[in-house]
Amino acid sequence: MVVNEKTIVVRRENFVKSTMMLAYSIVKVKHTEACDMATIKQIEEGGIMLSLSVLPSEFNDVLGAFITISEVWLDNKKLNGFSKQTIELSAYQEGDIKLLFSGNINGGTFKKITLILDHDTDETGDFPGCYILNDDNQKEQINSCNRLNKIDFTKTINVNPDKTTEVVFQADLEKILAFHLQPINSGKWDSQNFIELSDSFKVVLKEECSMVKGEISRLNCSACEIYVLAYKKGEIGMLENCFDQEQYTTLIKNAVAGSKVKPYGGYQLSLLEAGEYEIHLVSFNREYNRMFRFKGMVNSSSNIPGLILKNVSVPAKSEIQLNIDIIGVI
Repeated sequence: MVVNEKTIVVRRENFVKSTMMLAYSIVKVKHTEACDMATIKQIEEGGIMLSLSVLPSEFNDVLGAFITISEVWLDNKKLNGFSKQTIELSAYQEGDIKLLFSGNINGGTFKKITLILDHDTDETGDFPGCYILNDDNQKEQINSCNRLNKIDFTKTINVNPDKTTEVVFQADLEKILAFHLQPINSGKWDSQNFIELSDSFKVVLKEECSMVKGEISRLNCSACEIYVLAYKKGEIGMLENCFDQEQYTTLIKNAVAGSKVKPYGGYQLSLLEAGEYEIHLVSFNREYNRMFRFKGMVNSSSNIPGLILKNVSVPAKSEIQLNIDIIGVI
């Protein structure tokens, strides 16, 4: 077969074009891979942990208080993997923390976190979702005046790779109940505090918080309960001298942290942000075997020389051991 020069030129041109196309394809693939890697890097996942802690309340008329959280949102987007759950707030009054969620999400900076409550059904689908358990062991729905079921928190939350960000919701049980719960004819419990339910909750980043803990030299009283309460310096004011139940409601509502003293004398004030605090103790007397009634403030002092309980400085990210001696009940 005779191959002329023209045929050779055409084949050579085709070869060059094919080579160029192949080179272009390789470059394009490499570029696409680089873009994909950049995209993956931008949405790299980080860990997030959501928990709940509870400031204590002294129950006189109820056996327990429950709320149902159906969803959590980050910047108005539903957190995938969160399961609806009903929490007995009264079970976490002693400094314990309830884990709500732990998992990985796309990293980034979030400016808002939202709790969605279900007032009508609990985690099993039973009625109601948010309720108190009365003395007869019956559920009575907590009925907010405006049926508020969404609580928004403005908080900067950074979720970074190779790190778990711990977010803690703190429920102030005393503000939720506030001793203002009154039974009404409908069989529901109504509280002005539920008009703005967000006032009963706050959110903190655990890594920014501190802890004050220690032991109390307890009064020799088997019928007493002691609570340790922390206040921002100067905020307790004249309430320090209150003795009756109504004033006590205001007293405990102003506390930023609290802990019931355990039988061995231990206490723990968790999730304190950096600042100046006053530490106070209050006492209850046992009534009707189970219930307790506010008795009064407890006269106490630190057993650390030079440390005054009305002027406790708490640095960020610290743990302070503070043992307290009880002198008597005011």
